[in-house]
Amino acid sequence: MPWFGRKKKTQDDFANSIEVHSHGPSPVLISFDEGDGEGPKIENPWVDQRHSKGRFRRLVGGRGAAAARSDLSGNIQHIYPVVESTISQNDECCCAVGDSMVDSLYAEDPTTGQIGDQEPSVPPLPMDPSGGAAALDLRSARRMESIRDGEESEDESSRKKHCLANKSLSRPTINKACVLITCLCFLIAAFVATLVTLIKRNKARSASLVGGTGNSTSAESDNIFNTTASGDNGESLNPNDNQDETDGVDDTFVYTSATALSDQESPQWKAMDWLLNNDESRLFLSGGASRTEIQERFGAATLYFATKGNGWSSDLGFLSGGSICSWNDGESLGIFCNEMGAAEKINLASNNLSGSMPNELKYFSSLKTLYLYYNELTGSIPDLSPLTSLEEIDLDTNSLAGDVPGSLFNLPNIRYLYLLYNKGLTGSIPNIQDQSRLERISLFQCSFFGSLPSSLGKASGLELLQLKNNAFTGTIPSEIFGLPKLETLGLHGNRLTGFIPSIPESLGTTLVSLSLGGNQLQGPIPDGLAGLVNLELFSVHENKLTGSIGSELVQLPALQGLWLFDNKFTGTLPDLSSSPSTLAELYLNGNELTGNLEDLLATAPSSLETIDLSQNSRLQGSISTEIGRFTSLKSFNVSYCSLDGSLPGSSLGPLASVELLAVAGNELSNTIPSEIGKMQALRVLDLSRNAFSGDIPSEIRNLSSLASLDVSYNPFLSGNLNPIICDGGTIDITTAVADCADDFMTTVKCDCCTACCSPSYEQCFAA
Repeated sequence: MPWFGRKKKTQDDFANSIEVHSHGPSPVLISFDEGDGEGPKIENPWVDQRHSKGRFRRLVGGRGAAAARSDLSGNIQHIYPVVESTISQNDECCCAVGDSMVDSLYAEDPTTGQIGDQEPSVPPLPMDPSGGAAALDLRSARRMESIRDGEESEDESSRKKHCLANKSLSRPTINKACVLITCLCFLIAAFVATLVTLIKRNKARSASLVGGTGNSTSAESDNIFNTTASGDNGESLNPNDNQDETDGVDDTFVYTSATALSDQESPQWKAMDWLLNNDESRLFLSGGASRTEIQERFGAATLYFATKGNGWSSDLGFLSGGSICSWNDGESLGIFCNEMGAAEKINLASNNLSGSMPNELKYFSSLKTLYLYYNELTGSIPDLSPLTSLEEIDLDTNSLAGDVPGSLFNLPNIRYLYLLYNKGLTGSIPNIQDQSRLERISLFQCSFFGSLPSSLGKASGLELLQLKNNAFTGTIPSEIFGLPKLETLGLHGNRLTGFIPSIPESLGTTLVSLSLGGNQLQGPIPDGLAGLVNLELFSVHENKLTGSIGSELVQLPALQGLWLFDNKFTGTLPDLSSSPSTLAELYLNGNELTGNLEDLLATAPSSLETIDLSQNSRLQGSISTEIGRFTSLKSFNVSYCSLDGSLPGSSLGPLASVELLAVAGNELSNTIPSEIGKMQALRVLDLSRNAFSGDIPSEIRNLSSLASLDVSYNPFLSGNLNPIICDGGTIDITTAVADCADDFMTTVKCDCCTACCSPSYEQCFAA
């Protein structure tokens, strides 16, 4: 019978029993239970006590318990029969289990002269060390009971007297030999019969437990997950029945619900079915496995079924007969164990997992690393608080959803928590406990909300706090800027308000990246920036910041990216003459800056790859020849300023890396230089809304990478774009806009343009 739903034995169940002393440490109880028709039951309380905390204890109790027991694997180690005294009314002798038993049963009391009044001297009943014993024949046991209680029937008394009368005839040696030979024959016959009965009964029970393997019938094949299956006493069983009364195997699977185990479509049912029926190691049924081995094997099998293991890129040996420590590729993917044989790392990254994360991950009590990133997992993240050894969790780039358990942030040994790129994940960051070991938190591109707890400052070892693109509100706690080891702080794309806290000197040597863009922050750039000697990225774009851009910011020695766009900064363009040669990205667009573009081009470091000064309407000057210094330039955007002059063709030609050249919305004039045709990497060319004149240079046809061309609203520009971009040339253009509308102001021909504009009507029409 399976372990689920077994009732404990009560005092009443021992009321109808006799005590037979064994060679073991305690007596053996032979109970006579007539209700079930299965005969007496032999029990050894010492055996039950010895196994009470064992993993595969069987409680032999209740009026429906089986007459004999064997261990779970079906192996019968020892069988010791107890045979009833064989009495024949017509024979010359009577036999008992040993001559001493005959003497004691039918001896005449010298004092009273009464026959059979003494306690029967029963030979010791040998016990199997595992708790198994042979069944005692019910008829002889009852006879023994009646003798013990002094209740003799008339037939029984006459049989005794007949045997006693004939006993004198059995004393001669030849008769005694007959007795011994006869007894020996019956002993052998009883032994064989009992052995066969026990083997058959044990096979039936094992087949019922494991779901009907072998040649078991359909009635025998009900397994432990079928809530309609019946036990030995015919009671319906449920995996969660009497959980408080059985401290055996069911407690091993404490993190698995009865509902899951009763659903044959669930990963848990499939995993347990595999464990019982198809696991080549037979680890679960052998009885020799530790609790941890069983739990982890079941947990690994459940993980396989829950994440659609049959569709994995590599099965990594899962569900093979070996230890789960061998379920890996020998390098980095799979399950890896510590020296004690317990799983400490599960890495199934980029292995085409789908489905959900099972609750049974909790069984990996020694787990330190869990990598499931770059898969297609759905569902929620289970509570993993029992995994107190867990140090690293990486679930990056899946489709997980639902509230994230706050306990993940406060696992006692957690250091890395990567949940990024799971847009459906929600929740808030709980208060961080003292002595937190957190080093890296990344919730980028999730849907977390709420305020940022000041207790984050307790995570003194925190190096990465990446919370970009969530829905956090409130102000930025100053405690975050007090983290002594903080290297990356990413709060971009939230709904944070208030001022940027001052930055202490203690952060100066560690902070590498500070991203606060896309919020509703206000006020000036905070003080204390000069000490950020290792800062590479300063990003506060898309806020409501005001004030000027100080020189201490642009002079930071390690600065690579300065993202200040879409704020309300005023004042002149910063002096970049002292900026480091590492500076590559300069985004000052969308502000109210003044100054002269020529000065910036003359002083800025030539390492710049991106220069975006667009939408600073008060910025003046012209595009000087100094632009040729920026040989690494990839993007140059000065649209919608107040620039004049012309494009320096001789300086633009050498800029072979430029992909975007945008000068729209200025007052540039003269012709479009033909040297533009040498800018082979150019993908976007926007010359619209200026005062260019003359013909469009045919050299543009050499721009094989060009995808977007806009020369609209240049009323003095003329030419024919058909042979340049329309007539099967090398350009695979997707967007082309020119002044090709059908009106009297039309100056450009273009049959393939996506939009034609009319300078006279200030309107463009889709082609």
